[in-house]
Order: sequence, then C-alpha cells, then structure tokens
Amino acid sequence: MPSSAPPCNEALPAASRSPERWLQRFANFEKVLSRLEGHLQARADFRDPDLLAGLVLRHYAFCFELAWKSLRDLLAWNGIDAKLPRQVIKQAFATGVISNGQLWIDMLEDRPQFTADGDIEGDDGSDDARAQLAEAARVVAEGYLEELQAFRDNLASRREEELQEQNTRLELVP
Repeated sequence: MPSSAPPCNEALPAASRSPERWLQRFANFEKVLSRLEGHLQARADFRDPDLLAGLVLRHYAFCFELAWKSLRDLLAWNGIDAKLPRQVIKQAFATGVISNGQLWIDMLEDRPQFTADGDIEGDDGSDDARAQLAEAARVVAEGYLEELQAFRDNLASRREEELQEQNTRLELVP
C-alpha cells in the first residue's frame, strides 16, 4: 500500500515526472464536461427526451472515463502507482484530490450500465427502457454533475499552480 507521505517524483521515469500527461487528459475532460453541461442546460429546448438522455449519458460516460484517467495520471506524476479505477479513486480520496470517495465509487459502479453510445445496457426501445434511460440521465444531472464540476475546479486550480511553478522555474534560468 502506498505511503500517505508526500510523494517523491524522483523514482519515476522522466515521462511520469512531467505534468503534460495529466494536463492534456484534464483539458480533454474539461471539453467533454462542457458539452455535458451544455446538454443539461438545453434540456427545455430538446423536443426528443430520448435523444437528450442519450447525449447526456454518452458525454457522462466519456467524462467519467477521462476523469478517472486524469486522476491516475496526476497520481502517477506525484509518485503514486494506481492502475485500476477503484485503486485510483481510493488513492485520490486518501490524498485529498477528491473529497467524496463514495460518490466516485458509485459513479464507477454505475458506469457499466451506460454504454459509450448513450444507451442503457439492455435497451430494447420499450417504455420501461425509455424510463430507465431518463432515470439514468436524471441521476447524472442531479447526482454526478456537481461532483464532476468540483473535480474540474480542483484540478483547474492545481493546473494553475503547476503553470505558476513552471513560470517561476523559467524565470530562475539565466
């Protein structure tokens, strides 16, 4: 089990010591989250609720995938080796990168029922399947979106700190 002491980057390969990987993945996460937010803000304008629910679930699935992988890359950059999503979430919670570990576990456990094309596993087009689709989109909107936004804000702050540190290092170079 990794130590809770501050991580040391020195033992990692050079590519892992560089913040570019988590910064790039996080930038992609921000783009997808912005699209998810746009779909949810435009709810009243959508005439086809099934299409909207599908778009919400599709972008949520991409968002969550990019979020946990951004966490993995950030942890690796800080010297913490976690590969699987559950390990990554536990380490991110233990190190304070995320504050609601149980909600992240819930998002992870709900993920398999959402497919990348925005459908619900087992969707047969019936009224019951359409209700499940709508309910899943509601869970994303009311239960998961706020946590993804908090994650974005947290990592955006970390990104700004990293950029400031890089600028400071460049200023010190003669």
